Amino acid sequence: MSIEEKSQSILNSFILNSFAGSIGGIAQVLCGQPFDIVKVRMQNQSSANPLYKNAADCVKSIYHKEGLLAFYKGTVAPLSGVALCVSVQFGLNELFKNITEQYNHKHHASSSLTSLQYYMCGGFVGLGNCFISTPVEHIRIRLQNQRKESHRRYTGSYDAFIKIKNEYGIRALYKGLSSTMCRDIIAFAIFFGIYETFKRKYTKKDDSKRIPICMAIGCASSVVLWAASYPFDVIKTIHQSDCFDNPKFFKTMEIIRHIYKNDGLYGFTKGFLPCVIRAPFVFAGTILAYELSLSIISTYNFT
Repeated sequence: MSIEEKSQSILNSFILNSFAGSIGGIAQVLCGQPFDIVKVRMQNQSSANPLYKNAADCVKSIYHKEGLLAFYKGTVAPLSGVALCVSVQFGLNELFKNITEQYNHKHHASSSLTSLQYYMCGGFVGLGNCFISTPVEHIRIRLQNQRKESHRRYTGSYDAFIKIKNEYGIRALYKGLSSTMCRDIIAFAIFFGIYETFKRKYTKKDDSKRIPICMAIGCASSVVLWAASYPFDVIKTIHQSDCFDNPKFFKTMEIIRHIYKNDGLYGFTKGFLPCVIRAPFVFAGTILAYELSLSIISTYNFT
């Protein structure tokens, strides 16, 4: 195969996986958004004067005070943004896998990736993803923190984007980038490392059970990735919830010291329960939509 043919093959694979990933991203938002607002509200409350006793109390409070649709506050931004993020995640993962395979083919006896290389590809995915996920999650968090209609500063995702950009500049949209970057690198290194390693192991001989196996692997890896990266998610949420005009925090280390001083190590796990309950459902839906999309495209030869 010539260099041009290899390049075209890599590009086609990137486009195919990006498209399937975008379908998975839509499924991810629809499955996970109600859990996410509970997570954000729990992360933002002070232990000294908590608004909610626990996750169940938070759910009841949101429902009674704000209605059922409140669980889908800020959905527009993630519906388009997360679709783009997941598209980039699976597209970049496939791109880095193909580049690594080419490297292995040139320098080693086998072009197959090692488990370590799957984890490294996932880490690079997280690095690329954070530049898209930071503004998307920032806007979503601003909207999710608006509790009363009369005190709403933003009417929706687009309104929030325009107001933040016009009043504080593009840089303000990237508030919390450093903590998001740490979270995403760890999270996607774990997710794609586990997902690709076990997918290769358990679907190598029998591809007929690929989708249910992939869903099971996705569910298991989702719990591990959140357990490892969750403290950075708490830091990110607090940073992105901070005021623009009179901010409490200027640096990530200030937030870390604040959390530890006020809540101890527990402060880095606030909201973890709804997150870890959400994770298997979200990732199962994401993987199902992604793998089905790949199968349909392959079956009908859309490429």
